[in-house]
Amino acid sequence: MPLPSSAMPSVADLYELIYYPGGSNADPELPAWLHQLLSKRTPGADLLDVACGTGHPTLLLGDVYNLTLADKDRSMIQRARRNARLSGVAVCRFLHARWEELSSASLGKFDVIICAGNALAQCSDAAAIEASLRTWASLLRPEGLLYVDVREFPTGRFRRNELLELYGPVHWQRHAYLVIARERRLGNRLYRTKVLHPISGRGVGAATAIYRTDYFMPTKTVLLRSLETCGYKDVQEVRRPGKWVFNAYTAVRRNDGLSP
Repeated sequence: MPLPSSAMPSVADLYELIYYPGGSNADPELPAWLHQLLSKRTPGADLLDVACGTGHPTLLLGDVYNLTLADKDRSMIQRARRNARLSGVAVCRFLHARWEELSSASLGKFDVIICAGNALAQCSDAAAIEASLRTWASLLRPEGLLYVDVREFPTGRFRRNELLELYGPVHWQRHAYLVIARERRLGNRLYRTKVLHPISGRGVGAATAIYRTDYFMPTKTVLLRSLETCGYKDVQEVRRPGKWVFNAYTAVRRNDGLSP
């Protein structure tokens, strides 16, 4: 029998159970690498994470940068606030907003903008990606740095409703879950579904909750062209460590009158 909705993990709960430090599929190398990548930026610089999730790993940069964290999911922002307190980050702005809603008129300008964890792929199409890059360029100071990554999914790996990943057991509020992730790829569009099954002494139960995310996977050519079109220069592909293969890039906002 399915568990009551009050016992089901929120999006933030599930995110932390799987990806947060200590989670079943966490990415422990990312924080130190990101810190090193940004090490040439002046301490005290203003940093915006446009898709912060529950705050990891950006909160670990709170001792060096002035942080602003934004996310479209309310449960993510609420958890990020809590994690900031637990991490001892005293000064940090939190925004429950989609990144296209962010405005320099209300937020000011930033020296660094981060869009990590394949968040850019949640754009609906190439036009939405370009609009996002323009928004971030408008929020960056001249010579400000953008970091963005997109997870690489080899096309030969996918078949219809292929079982891609299995996590578990993950534990939340005295309940144990088995998390099954399935992905279906059609062209450059990816449909990812996470299904939770409660585990008990009787075995694995029926599906309790389903979390669906649709991705648009931009090709490297599309992303590089969009960065150039939207007011960036010095685009560099950087090798991102971790369990998965990411196409990761840094770019600098132009200051030549062509930038947004």
